[in-house]
Amino acid sequence: MVAIRCLASDAAGPAAGLCSVGSSWIGLQKFFDWLLALPLVIFFYVLGVFVFWLGGIWSAALYKRAALAESKTITPAQTHA
Repeated sequence: MVAIRCLASDAAGPAAGLCSVGSSWIGLQKFFDWLLALPLVIFFYVLGVFVFWLGGIWSAALYKRAALAESKTITPAQTHA
């Protein structure tokens, strides 16, 4: 049997609307835990890819700035042009 438990509506704070899905069968409970955690994992994966990409853009901008200050030739591969 699947049970959905919600915190009391008179609870204060942001946790007032949180609900949990529970089951008396441990295998089904593990599945629910995995399924409900999946959006959080996807969010942090996308965030990591974005931060890595942003670091590459920042690195190219720093290189371009330093190269222009020293009057060096800049190639498109070095600046992601």
